Amino acid sequence: MTRRRRSRTLISYWSTAAELLRGLFRPPRPDVRRASGVSPRTGGARIDLKRLESIVGCPIGDPQLFIESLTHRSYLPFAGATAAASNERLEFLGDAILNLTVAERLFRKFPNAEEGDLTRGRARLVNRKALGAAGHNLHLDEMILASEGAKASVSKGYDSLIADAFEAVIAAVYIDSGPKAAIRFIARTLLSALPDDFLISNDENYKSVLLELAQAHRLPPLSYAVVREEGPDHDRRFTVQALLGDTPLGVGEGKSKKEAEQRAAADALFHLRAEDFNLSLSDTSTQRPGSSHA
Repeated sequence: MTRRRRSRTLISYWSTAAELLRGLFRPPRPDVRRASGVSPRTGGARIDLKRLESIVGCPIGDPQLFIESLTHRSYLPFAGATAAASNERLEFLGDAILNLTVAERLFRKFPNAEEGDLTRGRARLVNRKALGAAGHNLHLDEMILASEGAKASVSKGYDSLIADAFEAVIAAVYIDSGPKAAIRFIARTLLSALPDDFLISNDENYKSVLLELAQAHRLPPLSYAVVREEGPDHDRRFTVQALLGDTPLGVGEGKSKKEAEQRAAADALFHLRAEDFNLSLSDTSTQRPGSSHA
């Protein structure tokens, strides 16, 4: 079976599963009607559905499903009849969808990687800190329905509540809009900056260290841009800039784009460490780019 055919088969399977889940996954909910894109009150709080649609990247057909995805169990005593369940069941489903999507992306992106490397790579992407950072980048912390005590835990840096909501939103997108929409959401929010050398050990892979740092500290999205190419074809040299959002943070040169990107990431890490981000890096990982260890 060809790779394209296997992919179509997987999507077909997911689509069938999604249809079944629409009817079986959750009991009927009270009708929820839109009012200028804002949901009815849920125990005194409101969720802006238009804003949520822009976050998930697709139309919302079942508003109550997304309200449930953002409802922490601590909020149920205040919610009344509009929130009959917390997001825990959706979190369970979203976790499975997320793990499958990330596993398939790593499997296809790194065809020569060993099983152990793939497992470690998935663990680095699917963990409380990374998912909490993704949720914060989407501003889910501003929309989640939780008690004041639970929200206080978010302000103190505990990512579990936001990570759980992120997984629950994945499940809501999956049920409401299908597997393709869920995959696009995961790819856009968690996998868009996945470097080609992500599975290299951290001692050698500055790009992966920088990516994890950006996620952990809720920094803007990370990207690389080639700013200069020079030299003949047999001896090209590339200059690459590492950017956090639109802000240049590091520059590196190399005989290939990958080498230049690694050195740009190393330069960025050097500057971030100088700004007291408390990186747990070895001495070699803070060498300035241009050293032999790139």
